[in-house]
Amino acid sequence: MLSETARICSFEVDKFNQVLNQHPELSTKYNSYMDDKLLSFRNKYSDLVFKDVITRVADFFKRYASYSGTIEGNKAEMDMLLTHQEIADYIAASRQTVTEVINSFEAKGKVIYQGRKRVVIPDLSNL
Repeated sequence: MLSETARICSFEVDKFNQVLNQHPELSTKYNSYMDDKLLSFRNKYSDLVFKDVITRVADFFKRYASYSGTIEGNKAEMDMLLTHQEIADYIAASRQTVTEVINSFEAKGKVIYQGRKRVVIPDLSNL
């Protein structure tokens, strides 16, 4: 379910190509966006093959902080809008395993939850 109003537009591929040809700056932005998406997919599947769950959870927090949080020096703060189940779905793990890893991070002081939604990572290099 969406939390905000969304608008979906569709048009034929030929028209889309015509618009991209007429507006090179849009074409550049679109290509950059698609490159980012492909890189994200490649990294996600590479993570599944080469990294264990603990590393995937840590990498998820680092990535989430870089996109949705504020990083000052080596400290990150963010509003965590995802549930443990959503994190588990994203990194291809079980919710129980993700919860255990996050609890382990909290016990070691690597991740600090302030309330239910605010997360602080005191030292990104130690996560």
